[in-house]
Amino acid sequence: MRFEGIYRKSGGAAQIRSIQDAFDQDNSLNLCNENDWEDVCAVTSVLKQYFRSLPQPLFTEELYAKFISSMDLQDERETLERLKYLLKALPIENYDTIQYLLLHLDRVQQMSKYNLMTIKNIAVVFGPTLMQNMAEGYSMEDTGAKIQIVQFLLQNVHSLFEPNVRLPSIRKRSSRPQSSSLFQGLDRKQL
Repeated sequence: MRFEGIYRKSGGAAQIRSIQDAFDQDNSLNLCNENDWEDVCAVTSVLKQYFRSLPQPLFTEELYAKFISSMDLQDERETLERLKYLLKALPIENYDTIQYLLLHLDRVQQMSKYNLMTIKNIAVVFGPTLMQNMAEGYSMEDTGAKIQIVQFLLQNVHSLFEPNVRLPSIRKRSSRPQSSSLFQGLDRKQL
């Protein structure tokens, strides 16, 4: 979490490929073992690539225009309520993934003193990654709105989602391998 530029910097190509290959072959990955995965940016690059390569974006194409237009609302409370409604209209798998990811990214931005990843910086990285639409009429012009949406979601993450989701606590670094995996139980076909 304290790594400067986490999620902004790209990882080494060899380690990215190694992680992707293990994931694609359904091999168990222990990304907490520092001896195996020294390049935190390789791990974050794979995560971003995973979201970009989903057949259907987390913010679905069906709701894309409604998410984009929510940034045109003048009243912040109205925007919050509209986004809350739209999030709940997503498939449950998408909703849960977005909730978990945003809570994680909130923890990342809380460490911005060390990692330089402010809410704005995170939104610049994740807006275009999470929100994609190939339909006619939407283009690079939407990039600003995508960034605004992710920024607004991060600023209001605790108002948008139920407080019952808990992220694993941040563990102190240890030399012994941990049993958890970033990709454990994650199946591309489920999203």
